[in-house]
Amino acid sequence: MSAGLDKGEIIAQRRLDFDQEFETFSSSYLRLRTEIETLFMSVWQGIVNHTALTRPKVPAARITKAPTKKNI
Repeated sequence: MSAGLDKGEIIAQRRLDFDQEFETFSSSYLRLRTEIETLFMSVWQGIVNHTALTRPKVPAARITKAPTKKNI
């Protein structure tokens, strides 16, 4: 565990795909919430027992400059 917010290793992660033609903000939110709860419940005992497998985070790509009309 790390004292900083979002500084520790990854305990659980799942990829989700969304169909932009059919998903709305509301339906995306509900699906994400359900998936988060399910994923959390699947690793909870490992977290409590300190046996959850973890892996280091891969640094995210950094955006250095927001696109403008000029460079789009």
